[in-house]
Amino acid sequence: MTARYEETTARVEYAAPISLDMARIAGPLEARLATRGARFDVIGTTQDDELQFISGSLIVTLRRCATDASSLRVAAASLVGAGHPRSMAAARFAACTAVVRQLLALRQADRVVWKHKGRTYVTAEQMETEIEPQRVRRAMRQLPEVTDMPRAALPAPRAKVALSGEGAEDGERAMRDLRRELGASPASPERDPARLGAWGEKVALYALNALLVAICAPVGAGMMVYSLLRGGSVTVSARAMGITGAGIGFSSLAAAPALAQITVPATQGLTAALDTLAPVGSLIASLF
Repeated sequence: MTARYEETTARVEYAAPISLDMARIAGPLEARLATRGARFDVIGTTQDDELQFISGSLIVTLRRCATDASSLRVAAASLVGAGHPRSMAAARFAACTAVVRQLLALRQADRVVWKHKGRTYVTAEQMETEIEPQRVRRAMRQLPEVTDMPRAALPAPRAKVALSGEGAEDGERAMRDLRRELGASPASPERDPARLGAWGEKVALYALNALLVAICAPVGAGMMVYSLLRGGSVTVSARAMGITGAGIGFSSLAAAPALAQITVPATQGLTAALDTLAPVGSLIASLF
């Protein structure tokens, strides 16, 4: 058959060579096919080796096997697009089954090999129907070896979720679930060593500024109180405080490296502690 046809076949195998009169069996086969709802316009034989039933949508053929005298071949073919694929497949299988049952009524066969919708089935006496596994075509291109695969960790994918609107809560919940499933990736921005170093420097700078404010505040307050007690004005006291603060700031530039050396180890320890508590915090956040 050409590619315009879909086909269901059955090969009936006997223990000995089979002799069958095609013209004589045409009548009983037509009657059995009619019980399955099949009506044919043309019925004919070819040199007593082939019997065909032809209609507008279905062609049923019974022929002797050219290479094996002890086998008969039954085929039911339908035009592609002649009807619904599922109903046409059922009609082909019903017609093929009707012909095989008629042949088995005339003479018992050893086994029947069916091919229907890309699968092969084998039936035999005192044996359940077996399904032969389909052969899988292997790709010609060789797959890369495991050792050739990249070993570097890939960044965790970012899910596109709605941050506002009706689905905001669902989007945030999906993001939390995704982070919990993927876990912390070594290459993610949250675990980048460069980012951690910059964050530690920021903490050290903030600590240095806070320390300078703590040192300057009592000095400035004392100078303001002293100036007001001696009858000075607020404007003069403010100017004096500004000049004093600028002087302390310039004088502290020389001591800044030593102060940074003291504060950086403390901030590094704080960073390590926060890294240790980060999984616990993410776990608690995922629960909400």
